[in-house]
Amino acid sequence: MRKIRLEDAKIEYNGEWFSVDDLKNMVQEKMHSGDMKFADLADTLEELNNALEKSHTLETHFVISNQDYGKLKSLCKSEDDNICVRRAIMAYIGKAASEDQKGKATVKCSKCKEPIVIPSSERPIVVKCPKCGTNCRLTL
Repeated sequence: MRKIRLEDAKIEYNGEWFSVDDLKNMVQEKMHSGDMKFADLADTLEELNNALEKSHTLETHFVISNQDYGKLKSLCKSEDDNICVRRAIMAYIGKAASEDQKGKATVKCSKCKEPIVIPSSERPIVVKCPKCGTNCRLTL
């Protein structure tokens, strides 16, 4: 798996960063010259396309106090504001997700042993394993 920068839609390939268009052009140049050894380039292009299809661009503008900005920068240790804000949001999302799961009952899938969160105390209830898709019926 290669490094991908979703913020500017680029992927690292041979130590350099390329966009979808860059990779397409490189594949086309190889084909045009008769060089049919471009499988690694095509795989890189597919990996970047898959990552972009599974992402969502969130554009926002907000103002914070200088004090809060200082706190953000001290936590992030990066000069790039976008990276700092992205890290803060991702940390919050991860924390919120783990807090949301606290206190909820879980069972292990009978097939793959993946933990399944039980969404309510209603019984009987059928829950589906998020990993293998097996349905489990809980009566107690």
